[in-house]
Formats: sequence, structure tokens, C-alpha cells
Amino acid sequence: MSSSAGGMKKTAWPEVKGMSAAEAAKIIKRDMPEANIVFCTADEDGTMELVLDRVDVVLDTVAVTPTELAPTGSIKSSWPEVVGMSIEDAKETILRSNNVLEVVAVPLGAPDDDGELKPNRVRLFVNTVDATPFVG
Repeated sequence: MSSSAGGMKKTAWPEVKGMSAAEAAKIIKRDMPEANIVFCTADEDGTMELVLDRVDVVLDTVAVTPTELAPTGSIKSSWPEVVGMSIEDAKETILRSNNVLEVVAVPLGAPDDDGELKPNRVRLFVNTVDATPFVG
């Protein structure tokens, strides 16, 4: 197991900020193989419970073109221009084109929350680390 100076176990990874989720996970697992990595977004309700093998990784940048289940025609249903934007900027851009949509940020690869297809929901699949991951 890798450790930091003085033989202490590493508990934070500032070097992964700005990396993709997959790249960050590789580095965290290299340093802490037993880590239970939890990907989330900043607006998700996280637990304040201290779990010594959990590493929370906050994601913020849109990784995939969001689409809406809308009939084709004059209604905009895809926003390729938001790929690479922060969650907040992407939400603002999408809502400017249709302010009745529910825009939800989801970590890329996360399981479907409810299994339902909702014609008024747009999912932002996010994949870039936004804050220093840490144990706990």
C-alpha cells in the first residue's frame, strides 16, 4: 500500500482534480486498493458519516451530449454545446432553450435512478473530478 511521507496512509488526492473519473479512480486505487470509491455530484445529498474505506469523488463537467425524449420537430432535444461545461453552466444553457425541463446531474456510468424515461427530464452525465477526493 502506498503511503505519504512519514509512513502515513494517504487520505486525499488533490492531484486528480480535473481528471476523468476513470483516471482518478486508477490513482486512488493504486494508493488505496481497499478504497470504496463513490462518484457523486456537488448537488447530491452526501452522508456525513465517517467511513474509513470510502473515498468520495465529486464530479462536475458534462461528459456526454444530453438529450431529451421529445418528439422531433422544432423543439430542441439535444445540447452538444454543453459537453465540457460545468453542471451549472450546462443547466443554464439547457433551461434557456426550454425552461420547463428538469435537468439532473448524474455521474457517468451510475445506475439508472428510477428506470423511467421521462419526456421532461434531461440527464447531464458528468465525468471530471471537481474537488479533492478524500477518505471518509
